Amino acid sequence: MKQITVTLSLILGTTFALTNSLQVNANDASPLWGYIDRSGKLSIAAQYQDAYAFAEGLAAVQKDGNWGFIDKSGAMVLDPQYDKVCRFSEGLASVRIPSSGPLADTYKDATGKWGFIDKNGNMVINPQFDDAAWFIDGLCPVQKNYLWGYIDKTGKFAIAPTYPQACLFADGLAAVINQSTQFYSQRSDSYYASDCQFLYIDRNGNQAIEPQFNQQITFSEGLAGVAVGHFQGKDVPDKWGYMNKSGKLVIRPQFTNAHHFSEGLAAVQIGKWKPTGLGTKSWIVGKWAYIDKTGKLSIKAQFDAADPFSEGLAAVRVGRKWGYIDTTGNIVIEPQFEGNWEFSGGLAPVMITPSNK
Repeated sequence: MKQITVTLSLILGTTFALTNSLQVNANDASPLWGYIDRSGKLSIAAQYQDAYAFAEGLAAVQKDGNWGFIDKSGAMVLDPQYDKVCRFSEGLASVRIPSSGPLADTYKDATGKWGFIDKNGNMVINPQFDDAAWFIDGLCPVQKNYLWGYIDKTGKFAIAPTYPQACLFADGLAAVINQSTQFYSQRSDSYYASDCQFLYIDRNGNQAIEPQFNQQITFSEGLAGVAVGHFQGKDVPDKWGYMNKSGKLVIRPQFTNAHHFSEGLAAVQIGKWKPTGLGTKSWIVGKWAYIDKTGKLSIKAQFDAADPFSEGLAAVRVGRKWGYIDTTGNIVIEPQFEGNWEFSGGLAPVMITPSNK
């Protein structure tokens, strides 16, 4: 057996969060994705190279290298023909035109560009963007000519592309970077800027929260995760806490790692200092737990990894396998999967090896 660490993330993040440790037998075929129901039973056979959670009744799946969309019966409703895609939101999904095939023939001058389709597959915003995410409350971050802004559903810029980096709107606010920097998502819901700090804008593009942190988790349920640590010159290592929409820390920075709030709970990783002698100490990374919005521990630290709740269930990793718990912390679907996403519409994508199908 060999262990491969796989980080599943989108450039702009999402309400989803995954960093899975995938164990694969070197002699096995590649793991495949299918969908389970809330009992843990496979509802849509594992047959996809990659798969996302359902959104607005459709789920993006990758087959033979291209992306399409299926419905909850597993029927392919939009043929795999896109290079990359994001989920449907507010009736639209962003898609990238491949370098060959029928779409490339149709959009000859737009290969590699992102546009937006409706649920019938009609291109309603022509491919013209270097990168794109999805709509929230009528606005979507897109990149054009190396700068990010926000478009409305007609494809017009509501907030001009002036930012080197930009994140999704959530709770009426979006984190942006207004200077060049190394920028990436450590997990699919947290972001890091190497040498500058995030500021938050409102839907009019006005500054709402002044820059304070260079690591942040998008707002959810009125709170945003932020890291205080050596990047701010205070503590080593970084510690995560949560601020409100006024920019005030309301949950003390104390966690090694964190995810966004969902259904009133947030997954956090507990850590502690251990004396190592001669006046020195080492930071020991611990297990994952869940806190409520006051910062109080709701589910004790016991998991090797943990994701946000959706539809009353959250994915957790025990050892090298992923399963699901309920809001009391009880395991309701035994850890058995190599990777997964959250439940949506009663189904969740899971990754399994051929021997486990």
